[in-house]
Amino acid sequence: MRGYIFVVFAFVFAPILASFVFSFNSDRFPSLPLGHFTLKWYETIFSDPDVWDAFRVSLTVSISVGVLSTVIGFCTAYTDFRYRFFGKNVYLALALLPPTIPLVIMGLAMLALLSRIGLSGAVHSIIVSHVVLCSPFAMAIVRLRLA
Repeated sequence: MRGYIFVVFAFVFAPILASFVFSFNSDRFPSLPLGHFTLKWYETIFSDPDVWDAFRVSLTVSISVGVLSTVIGFCTAYTDFRYRFFGKNVYLALALLPPTIPLVIMGLAMLALLSRIGLSGAVHSIIVSHVVLCSPFAMAIVRLRLA
């Protein structure tokens, strides 16, 4: 069993380790034997303003989605846990629906909806799409914790 686990971990982490090693190679493309050690590629990336803009957008989206998904997940889980009301099964089915839809179909549906209202490609649309996909998972975790 330990050998099997080692093989699985090696299969998963070998490409990451190879990419890390080749990132210090002076050659433009990954090749063996390795060229000399360089930090040129890291200097190129860190001096590119587009990389920093992408990092800023990623940070904004991740923090926003984390906070919003947690708040929405808590509210839906607390409502489910605390109250009895008509249509509760429908409410839960709709709240937990996004993870059951394949991501490609969900992404295309979001793109169609958000482009129709003029938000396609905006940071707000990325946040909305990710919140729709992440809040059911937050709801499930909070619901388990409440139970």
